[in-house]
Formats: sequence, C-alpha cells, structure tokens
Amino acid sequence: MASYIRTILGKLFGKSEYRTLIMGLDSAGKTSILYRLKLNEHVTTIPTIGFNVESVIFNKASMTMWDLGGRDKIRPLWRHYFYGTQGLIFVIDSHDVERLNESKDDMDRMLGEDELRDIPLLIYLNKIDLPNGLKQEYAIKEMKLNDIRNRQWYVQSCSAYTGDGVHEGLDWLMRAMKSHLSSQSTTSTAVNNVNNDTNEEFAEKFVEHDLLSETFDHRTLIRIIWCYLKIFGRKETIKSVFDNMNFYLKNVNETLIYFWIQIVHYACEATKNPTNDFSGFLLMNPQILNEIDLPLTYYKKDTLFSNQAKTAVVLPDIKPLPSIIPSSSSTNNKIKTQSLREFDDDELLKEFESCTLTCWSHKIHLHITWLYLTRDGRRIGVNKIFDNMKNFLQSNQISQMIKFHFTLTYFWIQMVDLTIAQNNSNDLNFKEFIEKNPHLLNENLFLDYYKKKTILDNPIAQEQMVLPDIKHLPTLVTSNNKK
Repeated sequence: MASYIRTILGKLFGKSEYRTLIMGLDSAGKTSILYRLKLNEHVTTIPTIGFNVESVIFNKASMTMWDLGGRDKIRPLWRHYFYGTQGLIFVIDSHDVERLNESKDDMDRMLGEDELRDIPLLIYLNKIDLPNGLKQEYAIKEMKLNDIRNRQWYVQSCSAYTGDGVHEGLDWLMRAMKSHLSSQSTTSTAVNNVNNDTNEEFAEKFVEHDLLSETFDHRTLIRIIWCYLKIFGRKETIKSVFDNMNFYLKNVNETLIYFWIQIVHYACEATKNPTNDFSGFLLMNPQILNEIDLPLTYYKKDTLFSNQAKTAVVLPDIKPLPSIIPSSSSTNNKIKTQSLREFDDDELLKEFESCTLTCWSHKIHLHITWLYLTRDGRRIGVNKIFDNMKNFLQSNQISQMIKFHFTLTYFWIQMVDLTIAQNNSNDLNFKEFIEKNPHLLNENLFLDYYKKKTILDNPIAQEQMVLPDIKHLPTLVTSNNKK
C-alpha cells in the first residue's frame, strides 16, 4: 500500500520534463485549449470539476499539463497543485468583459504565491474567432500586466476552436521555461537539498539556524512542526519552535504559531499517513496549506492580528480549536428519512429554500440539483445549490443528522449537469429526465469514482473538494468540429 501511495505521489509531485498549470475563470476555454494542444482538434466540453491532466508532446519535449477547474468553489484548491510547477498558463475569455477584474484578482493572487515565484506566465486571450472581443492592448492595460515584475510574461491571442495562436503561445512558454530553468540560482539548489533532508536533518538545521530565512514560508513552518511532533513530541515541539522562530521571521505572531502546532498535531492524530512522510501528510491534509483562510475560521481577523495575539497566545473567538482527544459524542447517527411525497418544481424549491421541507431523499437531492441547473444555468446554478444546501442542512429540523458534504454535492452537480448536456434534456420535466436516465437514482454511483475511505471516511472530503482516486469524473461531452 505504501509503495502504491508513493507511486501516486511521484506522479503528482515528481519532476516531469516540464510541468505546467492551466488556470482561469470558468468557461474561459482552458479545457478546449488543453485538448487542442493534445489532439489538435476542437473538443466541446462542460465545466471542469476537479482537473484534467494530459501529457502533451511539443517540439520534441514532454509537457504534463494540468487543467484546473475555474468555478469559484474550486479555485481555492488551485494552490494544492503549485508545487513543482515550471510554467503557468492563464486563460481569459476575450468576450467576458464583465469578469475581467475577477480574472485580474485571481491571477494576482496566483502570482503572489511563493511556490510560483518567478515562474514564466503565458496569458491566452481566447475566443478571438468571435467578433468584438477584447484587444490585447486593452487587456494588458486593464489587467495592469506591465506592473508584473521579476517574471517573464506574454499575451497570446488565440482561438481554441480554430487553433489560431494556440501553438504559437506554447512555443513562447517552452522557450521561457528553458531559459528560466537554465538561469536558476544557487538558492534553488539549496532549497532542493533541504527538501531531500531526512526529518532529523531538517529539524537539526532549524535549531542550528541553517535554513535559508529568505525561503522560509508557510510550508516550511508546517514541515518543522510535523518533524518535531514525529521525533520529539508536543512539549519539545512547542519549546523549540517558539525558541527559534524569531531567527527566521520578523514580527512573529505567537497565537498563529500555536494555532498551526495545534492544527498539525490534530491532523497527525486524526488522519492516516500510509507513507509516513511529509508529502503523504500533506496529501491527506491539503487544508493545512490554506495559510490565510483556515485560521480565520477560528479567529476574527481583529483578534488574530491584534497586538495581544502577537505577544501571547489568545484563545479563538469564533469556535474552539479542534481537540486532540476525540469527543465521545462525535459518533455519527444513521440518517433517517420520512415517507416521501411527490413535489411539483415550484413547491419543492419554495420549501427547500425556506427550510420547511419535511422529508429528504436522494431523489429530492437530484430534483433540486436539476431545477437549479436547468433554471439558472451552470454558473449561477452551482452557487445557488451550494448556498441553499448549506442553509437547509444547518436550519432544517429534520435534517439535523444529515451533514453537508462538499465533495458529494459537487459529484452530483457534475453528474446531473453532464446528463443534461449529453441528452439535450432541457425540454424534459424532472420525471421524464429521471426515466430517461435511471442510472442517476443509484445513490452509490460515486463509488465508481471514489474509494469508500476517500469520500465517506475522510473528513476532508466533507469540507472541501477531494479528487477521485478510481477514475476521473466525466467532463467531455463530444469531440467534434462544432463550437
């Protein structure tokens, strides 16, 4: 088992000849560009939930290209793919003027990540085959691309539909990656050496102040805490981390440091790590890399960054930190459902949104998902499903034993959305839709894509998107020459 997990980790984080990420807002054309490069043809797609990954041969070089879903619920997961990246591709829909500022904000956040520092950036301005799209000069000005410093960047107008400009952009990125890799400094070599250290060597370098302070980041802090907990235990971890942190960081926030010790310790106790190494720990606990948002689920911002919190440990004021000792009251009860009745569409949505619905079933879940997707479309419908599902499961009395599950909610959105797209089912009512697609009534369908322990026994899957480990979720509808 450990050998198998190591193989997976090698595929995820191992060094290919070139490793690139394709990012951008939903519907920008990321997946279409990927398969234009892979197959040299236009492929009609539906929004990606999770990722697509393909190996593309270009100019006698192999590129592993990760196409990351662009919906707003998925974008926080982008950071888990940054490690080992050598080239960045950001796709902009040249006709989505209303969301140009949103594209800029997401791109700026991405470029601010330490793991993507100095990485060459290719920006595809897609869909130029359609009239009245953004011009390069306008996009460069509005997105303030000339303010980008310390990295090579290039804007390529293109059409994933016709293929115009797609290969020209990749040719630039290939040359930029070669140039960047050949000019990497000795600092990069030192960082690589640290990554190859054993736990004991890494811990010793920390206390001897032999780690590079200029490359000391959140991931380094988490690794230090993890190593010390594994080798010396909690008491020595707290002492050594607090005694030495001022050497590496200015303006140390003692509350934040203690927070991460507690969170890492809890994750070590609560999750299995078959490989017993740091990469395996991060794979099982990706939420720990969420440096900004995770602490703010426990602390108000004003509390966490107050002067008092910087000089002494302050208790959280939103919810308690997770306990290392599991609570005896945490045993899950089995979900009970009442006898069901048939609903018309408006009646169901009214009771669901007002939290007065008195019964629940898999079929009702499908019905609600279908209603939002067919009435509001994919972009708006997905947000409504998540917001109203959370509200219902938090407020409805009969649903107190039904817990909101992020990954399962996304799974059923994808399956219903895919089925609508495949069958042109917009003209059907829900009863006809289900009669035509009875496979959706199999409430264990997700087990064709996920191992049980990955989706049902994994608390991470309940809080955020976890990728399937049996086979990819279906995303492609057809492969043809139509837009």
